[in-house]
Amino acid sequence: MPEVVNRKVRNIRPASAISQAFFFIRKVTVVLFSISCVVVVLSGCSSNSTVETTGKNSLVEAVNSYWTAVVNGNWNRAYDYEYPPFRETVPREVYVSRKGNPLVRIRSYRVEGIKFEEERKEALVSLRLALSLFVPGSRDTGKISLNVRDKWVRIGNRWYHVPRKLDVRGAKR
Repeated sequence: MPEVVNRKVRNIRPASAISQAFFFIRKVTVVLFSISCVVVVLSGCSSNSTVETTGKNSLVEAVNSYWTAVVNGNWNRAYDYEYPPFRETVPREVYVSRKGNPLVRIRSYRVEGIKFEEERKEALVSLRLALSLFVPGSRDTGKISLNVRDKWVRIGNRWYHVPRKLDVRGAKR
């Protein structure tokens, strides 16, 4: 039968105060390095989502500003959100003069959804518009709701509304 040898487990302890300090500093360095790696990884993840959220947030702000201006009849303000190639062909004065139709008034809007395409810098915004129709000679107004899809394009850091059809009547040529 083999002989059993009694082995003692030795605790490895540094012999001097200097080596104890070195051992402690090494442990702290490993812990700090691990924490900094986790912070770097998490901040990288959050910065990507922040860029995406910022893009969507700026689109939502632009859509709300544009449609609030339209509902309030502030056509000068709405013109600022129109697509730049459209603004190059239709002067502000022409745009404003054509928008104040007294027979149709947009009373309110509600954003139903946004299809956001970051790589193409485009978005399709689905809206529900509430309209009032004024019939000459009648006291009653017709109220209807209309579903609309708006195309928006981002140029630089700014979103612009793309008109459904380019109205070039009265435009500079």
